[in-house]
Amino acid sequence: MEEEDVRADLVQYILDFEKRFKKYYDNESKNDKSVWVNEETGEIRDEPPPIDLDEMVREEEMKREERKSVKFEKKKATPARLKKLYKKLSSATHPDRGGDPDDFLLIKEAYDDGDLMVLLKFAEKYNIDYEFQEADTDIIQIKSGKLEAEINRMKSTLAWYWGTSDLKGKLEVIRRVEKETKSTVKVEDYPEELQPEQPKEIKLLEK
Repeated sequence: MEEEDVRADLVQYILDFEKRFKKYYDNESKNDKSVWVNEETGEIRDEPPPIDLDEMVREEEMKREERKSVKFEKKKATPARLKKLYKKLSSATHPDRGGDPDDFLLIKEAYDDGDLMVLLKFAEKYNIDYEFQEADTDIIQIKSGKLEAEINRMKSTLAWYWGTSDLKGKLEVIRRVEKETKSTVKVEDYPEELQPEQPKEIKLLEK
């Protein structure tokens, strides 16, 4: 669950970060004086080359087939006991049989991801027996390692640092944004605590 919690927090941090700083990165992109070089012909352009939609479709098809192949190989390597557990769980939660559609989808995702821990939690919820074996430890450790790596990746982002830092850390992020975008961040985009206090208007009483 930690990975889900971290991801949910990161989404909020990203939204706040983009609300304040995305425009500076967009401006830097517009002012970029890059040139594009055709590696085959040596042609140099000031503007990006026209998009080849057919090529994009072909590449997307190749990626889709590759993903299907990886998924197929992963399922082939799934132990028979896991497949059996999945069938029991999907049968118990199938919407056509009065099951919970949300649980049904979560169980399918867990099975596709090889997430034994999630499947075991649902097995406990639906009173489905599963004989835990030593080989299952390896499955859990591999999945835990991947989750830990993903959590570390999310926590290494600038948006995460922005969302979890104190005011000093937020100032560091602002300086980083300014350095990367070659822009000066406006005071209005600072956190409220870092914005200078506005002088109060003094109203003169009419006599």
